[in-house]
Amino acid sequence: MLKNIHILITVASSLIGAVYFTYISSVDFPPNLVRIVPFVWLIGAVIGLMLGFRSLRKRESRYVGIFIIILALINIVFASIFSLAALMGD
Repeated sequence: MLKNIHILITVASSLIGAVYFTYISSVDFPPNLVRIVPFVWLIGAVIGLMLGFRSLRKRESRYVGIFIIILALINIVFASIFSLAALMGD
């Protein structure tokens, strides 16, 4: 299980983002505590990116590492946008 932790972290980060977007879309005025979720999403995406780069060093998981890096970069872009929106209060 620890061998594929980079996959788990990246997928969990993606799921956090999807759930957060679904919640924000359905609620007019979310509580202030919800505004911390994009930062957790961003931290998970950055950790997934770092672990993806680490997995590139291993020959057997090179393609998985490339996939994780691409997914983590997409996560970072969206998490950054939502984090900035949360900072601005919108």
